Amino acid sequence: MLVVAPCLVVVAPMLLILMALLFGLQGRPVLFSQVRVGRNFAPFNLYKFRTMKVASKDTQAGFSPGRVDRRTSAGRVLRKTKLDELPQLWNILVGDMSLVGPRPEVPVWVDADDSRWQVALSVRPGLTDYASLAYFNEEAQLQASSDPDATYRYEVLPRKLLMAQSYVNELSMGTDFRIIMRTFLRLIRL
Repeated sequence: MLVVAPCLVVVAPMLLILMALLFGLQGRPVLFSQVRVGRNFAPFNLYKFRTMKVASKDTQAGFSPGRVDRRTSAGRVLRKTKLDELPQLWNILVGDMSLVGPRPEVPVWVDADDSRWQVALSVRPGLTDYASLAYFNEEAQLQASSDPDATYRYEVLPRKLLMAQSYVNELSMGTDFRIIMRTFLRLIRL
């Protein structure tokens, strides 16, 4: 949190510009909020810039791996550059998340009886982690699958849980620093 408060002040002008652009391009709401599972299985609202068209009452708006049919043109750019994740700095500031830690998952994928989840959720979820780097283009990978739900549940999610366990076992400032640097280098290669 000590690092995030000054970062939030520095990126605040960019956040305001992005909010104004998104409002002009796609209207309200500018932010998207979704319940995620945090440390010790505590639910919290995760914030992102909205990248999808607002769902009609007839449309299912839940999490669907690899689904891009509702994505806006601005959303494509935001997701590719990971700028849609910037509002999560607020989640870090209020203590729901850390800068580094296992990415928070939607409740439908979390199994409290699974020991892998117990390890992964023994720490605060983060903005980046090993899985964020390994699955930097996860949406494209899932979109290429004939059954994105099954691919996510039986291939991607188990690997993410293994990476989360590795992170928890290696927990240190050095590990966090390495993950932050790798994330930064990955972002500038866009």
